[in-house]
Amino acid sequence: ELESLAGRELHSFDDALSAARDLYTRFGAQVLASLGSDGALAVTHEGAWHLPPLPAHVRNTAGAGDAMVGGLAAGIAEGLPIEDALRLSIAMATAALSQPTTAGLDAAEVARWRALARARSLSIW
Repeated sequence: ELESLAGRELHSFDDALSAARDLYTRFGAQVLASLGSDGALAVTHEGAWHLPPLPAHVRNTAGAGDAMVGGLAAGIAEGLPIEDALRLSIAMATAALSQPTTAGLDAAEVARWRALARARSLSIW
């Protein structure tokens, strides 16, 4: 989806970061992008972050992106600082990747992944 919005192919983390920064600069759009085995990245009004992937055994990719967006939305709705909302986001995506079906996430598993999740601040300006 980020490639489509950027109008170009993205071959690396730096390409994805550049595209996210460009979308933010041109449109004021906050960006959360899944990067597969490279984790995820976010460019928001508060800054930019890389969310490194967590060491999960991937069993199913269906629903992981939805879980990631849902985690961010839940964190924002709870009033969490953006870094904590992003950590919840990657934890929920990882929990989704770790299960064989898309039938709900286990709260204890999300909490376990959340304890391991990191949001590394990026300097992009």
